[in-house]
Amino acid sequence: RDCPLLKWCMLATGQDSYQDFDLFIVVHEVVFTARDSGMRTVVRITAGAQSANTEPNKGVFQQPMSIFIEQGTEVLEVEILDSWGRQRLAKVDLLIVDILAEE
Repeated sequence: RDCPLLKWCMLATGQDSYQDFDLFIVVHEVVFTARDSGMRTVVRITAGAQSANTEPNKGVFQQPMSIFIEQGTEVLEVEILDSWGRQRLAKVDLLIVDILAEE
């Protein structure tokens, strides 16, 4: 989808339901059960080839993040990782169409 004409065709035919956009997220707090109550974690959000991480913290982050969502990306992956970013502790996939849905 690197070709502007192809992107336009996919959007015009309804194959893609949205154009490229920047998503702004504020990670407020991470709550989970662990043996080590002072464990530092990292939150990683991934959309297609784009990825962004928070700084390691002990639960309350209050960190804004911005990620570029390319046209055609279907899932935003949110992961909680150990402070080194090596071990995944939790993962949830959010559908982009659900994020964009008007209520």
